[in-house]
Amino acid sequence: MCFSNIRHLHLALPFMGRLLSDLSRFDQLIILHITCFPLIDANTAVYQLQSLIDRAPRLHSLDIQVRLLLITQEIPLSITSYSIRSFHFQDACCSPNKTKVCFNSQQFSAFLRSPLAIQCEILYIIVEKQTDILHLIIRHRIIVYF
Repeated sequence: MCFSNIRHLHLALPFMGRLLSDLSRFDQLIILHITCFPLIDANTAVYQLQSLIDRAPRLHSLDIQVRLLLITQEIPLSITSYSIRSFHFQDACCSPNKTKVCFNSQQFSAFLRSPLAIQCEILYIIVEKQTDILHLIIRHRIIVYF
């Protein structure tokens, strides 16, 4: 199957059955919203997401909503794409105490070295320390709007 005219797509991981093997390409896809539900491990999430991204050569914006706290920081470190310029990563607060999952300083530094972050122009993530944002601005000469 080739979805040559789809520009905006919402999907949930994990996929069941043969969905990935049946899909050919998303030639015009520019915005992808992904929800990761419980019962998916980080390896499966990364594999399925990367397979989708590989089929979308014009993908510009990736929005990931994670519903399982254990894999929150693992997914964005492994994703590669030459076209993604906008990245929005959030957890869905499924923990009993509704605690947001933040990138600590070490995770944030690792993310900044990832292929996805290096080319990113618009970034939406939650960091544990605001000083990490300051270091990002100083080191990379990034302009931040509040």
